[in-house]
Amino acid sequence: MCCNGNITPRPESSCAARENNKCCGSVGFDNAVNMCCNGAMNARPDGYKDSNKCCGQQAFDNIGSMCCNGVVNLRPSGSPSYHECCGTVAFNKYSCTCSDSILSCGQCDGEDFDSTNQMCCNGNITPRPDPTCSARENNKCCGSVGFDNVAEMCCNGAVNARPDGYKVNNKCCGQQAFDNFANMCCDGVVNARPCGDPSNHECCGTVAFNQIKCQCNNKALVCI
Repeated sequence: MCCNGNITPRPESSCAARENNKCCGSVGFDNAVNMCCNGAMNARPDGYKDSNKCCGQQAFDNIGSMCCNGVVNLRPSGSPSYHECCGTVAFNKYSCTCSDSILSCGQCDGEDFDSTNQMCCNGNITPRPDPTCSARENNKCCGSVGFDNVAEMCCNGAVNARPDGYKVNNKCCGQQAFDNFANMCCDGVVNARPCGDPSNHECCGTVAFNQIKCQCNNKALVCI
């Protein structure tokens, strides 16, 4: 094929339909799997083809990302209609303002902070959890730090990974998270549940027991 006065091979005919043979500068390419961004060849991003856009010489998916003055940013939270650029940074104009390329997103104990990437926890500015892993609505405070309430939980000021099992069974024992289905908390100590019906499970001091088989007297356990 002829690309800007240069004779160049067509893309592999067994892979590229002829109507997808396009020019990028002086070379040919398959427009179904690649795209040309200002003379640079890029593999098409994942997602719908209509959402494949160029940011300078870089290809990106316009649904999950946006281009700000030649820099690809992950889209901030909220409706895309509120998404704007402040210099090279994407922001949500509903929660932040931009003046002379300086982003302001509220105050934390009198200090300006970027609420797109940061959060205010008890007067402390702390980074938000990774937006690629944690939806904004799951960003919560645990004392003075932020955490992802889906993957983690806060127990008396300590961030814990959520235990396996259903979220409804995730409980705290002091500063330790545990699964209340398989375990129980006795005076700040996590115990494996004893055998038998959970309605018969009680604590004797820091020890779990089945009241059908054992008795507790002044925190002394006697089992038959």
